[in-house]
Amino acid sequence: MFNDMKQFNKAIAALCVIFTMFFFSLASLLTQVLEHKKSDHQSLTMVIFTYSVICMFSYFNFAYIRDFDAIQVNFTPLMLTVCCAMNLMKGYDFFLIGMVISLIADSYFALRFSENNDQIAFTVYERFAMESWCQDAFNKQGQLTLQIVAVCMIFSQIYLNLVGAHNGDHICYILLSFYIVRLVQYLLNTSIAVNMAQSNFVCLALAVMGVFSFM
Repeated sequence: MFNDMKQFNKAIAALCVIFTMFFFSLASLLTQVLEHKKSDHQSLTMVIFTYSVICMFSYFNFAYIRDFDAIQVNFTPLMLTVCCAMNLMKGYDFFLIGMVISLIADSYFALRFSENNDQIAFTVYERFAMESWCQDAFNKQGQLTLQIVAVCMIFSQIYLNLVGAHNGDHICYILLSFYIVRLVQYLLNTSIAVNMAQSNFVCLALAVMGVFSFM
C-alpha cells in the first residue's frame, strides 16, 4: 500500500485510520498505567493496540511474521467495532470513543475500497451522510433563492443557539458548533471532514436529539 502511488486516496485513508487507532489505544494504555487504575476495557484496548501495530508494520512493508496477515482480514475490525460498541454501553471515555470511530472507519474502508481502485462509488445514503442542502451555496451562480434562504436559516440558528447557550441549555452548545461549521462550509470550499460534520445526516441526528431533549 505504501509503495502504490497510484492509489493515493486509499493510502491516505489507511494512514489516517491506522495512526488514529494507534494513538487512542496507546494513549488509553498510558493513562491507565500513569494513573494506576484499571478500566473495564483494558484488555480490549491492548488488543486494538496490537492490531494497530500489526497494521502499521504491514502498511510500511516491514519484515514481520507472515501469519499476521490472517489477523488483518476485514472480519477483525468489524469484530473489534462490535466489542467496543458493547463496552460503550457499560461506560465510555474519550479514548474509547476515539477507538470506536477509528474502527468504524477501518471497517467501512475495508468493505468499500476495492483492491485495484482507490475511488468509492458512493451510494445515496453515503451522499446523504456527506453532503448538505446548502453545500457551497455561496458559490452557486443563479441560485439566489437558495443563497438567501441558507443565509437566513444559518444566522437565525446561530442567534437562537447563542441565546440558548447563554441561558445554560447544554444542547445549544452542540447545535451552535454545528451551525458555525455550517457557516464556514457555506462560505468556503472545505474538506470532506468538514462536509461530514455538517451533513444532512448529522443535522437529522441533532434534530432527533433536540426532540428527545423536550421529554
